[in-house]
Amino acid sequence: MTSDQALVDALDRILPVVSAYGLRDIDTSYNGMHAAVPESIETAIGKLAFEHVLFARKGNIVFGGKLLHFNPQQVPRLLINKAVRVGTEKALHWLTRVYTMERADIRYVAEVFNLRLEAPYALSNGVRFETFDSIPNTKMGGQYKAYHRRPSSFFNWARPIAAVHEIRNVRGVTKFEGFARSDEIDLAVIAHVLAHEEAAPFVGSSWVEFVDDELEEADMPRASASMSRYDGPDPGHPPTWSMGIDETPSIEAFLQLPKAVRDKVEVAASRLIMARNRVSLSNAALDGSICLESLLSDSQGELTYKLALRAALLIGSDIEERKKVRKQVQEFYRLRGKVAHGEHRSDPNDSTVVVDGMKVCARVLSRIVELKAIPHWPDFEIGEARTMA
Repeated sequence: MTSDQALVDALDRILPVVSAYGLRDIDTSYNGMHAAVPESIETAIGKLAFEHVLFARKGNIVFGGKLLHFNPQQVPRLLINKAVRVGTEKALHWLTRVYTMERADIRYVAEVFNLRLEAPYALSNGVRFETFDSIPNTKMGGQYKAYHRRPSSFFNWARPIAAVHEIRNVRGVTKFEGFARSDEIDLAVIAHVLAHEEAAPFVGSSWVEFVDDELEEADMPRASASMSRYDGPDPGHPPTWSMGIDETPSIEAFLQLPKAVRDKVEVAASRLIMARNRVSLSNAALDGSICLESLLSDSQGELTYKLALRAALLIGSDIEERKKVRKQVQEFYRLRGKVAHGEHRSDPNDSTVVVDGMKVCARVLSRIVELKAIPHWPDFEIGEARTMA
């Protein structure tokens, strides 16, 4: 078995050779050894790593959604790159710490599109929203920041902000118990649908990294990244509103819902976001109708009738307003039916129907959040206030 001292001695012998190439800032990403490092040097350190009690380890350890991969083949790259910068003994101490780590702090970061900030803010579930330039300049963060800083003559407004969620003292396990994205970020972004009638943000790419920069040095960054789950179109215009601190109470009300209610509201809210981002009025009607169905429907009665009735009863303050809401939902759902059955394409005359329908969606969502429950609809229709959750 190779001892720690044998590795230090070997590194001490080869470091002058490596340094002779002027390699003071060797790449520490997962792109392999610097091209100027002789293969014989990498092979010599690799042989010692394969015979070391700790560094011969193979497999993964996962902290939430953060994957750390162990393989003796990567040890030469890690040790030599680190030793060039801090010396051989410190390099060995660093890698030993990485290989014996049991708990770590992790940070989820996500692109959020269609959302502008007046100022950074944080929510009670631990998610904070900030400018993209303010995120740490880590391997992944640095790459995304550089990408979004590229000049563009037309699409500057489409640049994202960042959502950040840090979790402390995460226990490492040998199999995935999470993914390279934060459910709390996804939920917090969707909750913005209540902040403004034009709010339609969505999550783009996301990644997870170690809060400790030294631990992050041993990472394979691309193994801890996730593409967007948003399956709607790219927004066709920039957001015309800016998120301010005054809008956070409505978001907090969403986040504090009982889980059973929140799960249903989350489905409805995500569909309303898609509807608001649609260019096609027909597609907006389809998504908006799904929003209403997920909150107002059950297995009883004719669909259009009960959606219109329940929406009217839920948000109408008097008989005249209830009649108005009922008519808006009926027209909205008739349009949805025509589109779903291939009988209609988007027409400019549909604009009022769609706008009114989506406003009803937002009001129904807000009312459910205010109630903190889904009404038991058959009883609700006859004036009883019993709830389902």
